Amino acid sequence: MQGVADLAVLLPQEIWLVDFKTDELGADDLPEKTKLYEPQLKLYVRALKKIYSRPVTNGWLHFLAARKTVAVKM
Repeated sequence: MQGVADLAVLLPQEIWLVDFKTDELGADDLPEKTKLYEPQLKLYVRALKKIYSRPVTNGWLHFLAARKTVAVKM
């Protein structure tokens, strides 16, 4: 898998992660697309945790076309 985390907020004790998606989709497609992208987000979590020695406590996928943000359980 290849990719770059779009937004990582480095806080003193934790990290928040947001990944932006440009897929054209409707609200009905969100659960399927969220499931599709969760593994990618979780790989970013593993890398950030290792690099910065702190937990990633919040993660979101933001679907630009749908203007919806979905929380992903860390």
